[in-house]
Amino acid sequence: ESRQDPFGRIYRMTLANCRLEPVREGGAGALANPDNLALDGAGNLWIFEDRFEVNLKDHGANQIWVLGAKKQRCLFARMARMGCEPTGPAFSASGRELFFNTQCPSGKDATVLISGDFSAFSE
Repeated sequence: ESRQDPFGRIYRMTLANCRLEPVREGGAGALANPDNLALDGAGNLWIFEDRFEVNLKDHGANQIWVLGAKKQRCLFARMARMGCEPTGPAFSASGRELFFNTQCPSGKDATVLISGDFSAFSE
């Protein structure tokens, strides 16, 4: 946790030249504290937040974002309970089911399944 950089960012590393460059910056009203990442079958990057206490208080609940194959960003979901963290995203082999867990301060954790056609995010 850093008070100078409360939002974090996502980096891309090019192994051929060991270059590390930011792909997406965090910020208020946008991505904050990216923690869990997953790629779907269409090449979309799913980003699950893990906001620490200051960001939860100042900017609201953790969110799930999709960074489309054409670099457009879409807010997919916001956690209903403050402090709950979406974690462990995984897609089924068909790509039509997204599984993830929620970890909540109350201890009322859950496993979530969302089914559908996620290909629209890559258009």
